[in-house]
Amino acid sequence: MFKSLLCTLIILFTSCSVKNNEEPITVELESKSLIKNVPFPPLITSFSYSNTIPQDIKGAPEADSSAILRYRIYKAPDQKSVENEKNYIYASTGFTDDKQFYIIDRNGNKDFSDDEKVTFPKNIGLKTHANKSLIDSFPRIKLKVNKYINSTLLESEMHLTVYPQQYYLARDENKKIIAKKQKTSFLGARIEDYLHGTFSIEDKKYKMAININSWRPSVLVEEFDKEFYKPGDTRREEYKFLDTINIGGSYYRIGKIKNDPIRLNLTKLSIEENVYGFRKGQIIEDYAIEDVQGGKQNIKALFNGRKFLLIDFWGTWCGPCKKMTPEIVAFNEKYKDKVTMASFAFQQDAQPVIEYAAKNNMDWFNGIIKGVPKSSSKTHPKILKDLRIIAFPTFILLDENLKIIYRGAGNTNNIEEIELILKDRQ
Repeated sequence: MFKSLLCTLIILFTSCSVKNNEEPITVELESKSLIKNVPFPPLITSFSYSNTIPQDIKGAPEADSSAILRYRIYKAPDQKSVENEKNYIYASTGFTDDKQFYIIDRNGNKDFSDDEKVTFPKNIGLKTHANKSLIDSFPRIKLKVNKYINSTLLESEMHLTVYPQQYYLARDENKKIIAKKQKTSFLGARIEDYLHGTFSIEDKKYKMAININSWRPSVLVEEFDKEFYKPGDTRREEYKFLDTINIGGSYYRIGKIKNDPIRLNLTKLSIEENVYGFRKGQIIEDYAIEDVQGGKQNIKALFNGRKFLLIDFWGTWCGPCKKMTPEIVAFNEKYKDKVTMASFAFQQDAQPVIEYAAKNNMDWFNGIIKGVPKSSSKTHPKILKDLRIIAFPTFILLDENLKIIYRGAGNTNNIEEIELILKDRQ
């Protein structure tokens, strides 16, 4: 029993996985920017004003008006702090007549006199939010930075484009995102901060990319001759450190990053039982789901003799979810002899689900996953954490073996793609 319990605690539910005796595969990584097939979108952020600018910063040019700004190199709140002088990128900016300028302290010596001064018309900041091509006209610079990733200090390169910006994004009274104008331009920043490398398994070459712009870095792996799928593509699969990945028919554990040189290991695993996961091609657990009346049903029991089960993770609080209701009802009517429909609502109160389902002809299994939407994912119920449900709606199509045939999120063309899969499996 202890062995069975232990299996459920492994991050990707690689049931009873053990290390293989083979030597780990070491993937050496570099931070050189890729020109083609960029694996991750850039981070769009900005420099900020601060009352704690170090007093020993010098070399800022005289101007009619000026300021010292800084950008904090991202790190997780629960990770170690990098020393202050290495934790920030400083910028000097100001206005003289009809011109604006900025200087980035590229070498980190807190002296702007030995860095390049970039000058431009002061009204450009009014245009960059609407004309992204203007951003490309500003220098793209390379900085050496130190940052902690999973408690490992990395000395890597960050690629940074700094540009003036006079608009910022905010929400109006209807919670719609709008652009608001500031009195003067501040400095926006477009940051590319990822690692990449190659490795081989049984004479087949693969490539890896890791986004280190986040406190939970994402890992991509693809065959060397293929492009990484774009964000939003349902075929794109992002992994985390310590996840299990199937490469060439074998399972490997993705290790944590190490420094000098920057690298990580892929450790081959021997799998004794089924592998539970959340990606296409993996099997999910037979979870017991509470229905809106307080009873419970296991997922396998929901098939009701049909070949497929389509699960819709949603909530009555979710506008995009409700927008898709008519499409889902029509899908259920069209495929009810082949596919069982089930909706799992993530919210505390079942009553709004009961009322909404009755009003909108959702005459299938309606489950309730009790929790607080938009709270920290650390507090989410087990099924949401296991299946990495972070966007609503999310659709998962299962076959009779609880194998994931399709997975997609958002109110895009999920239903159309599912219909194509069903036609191929007739």
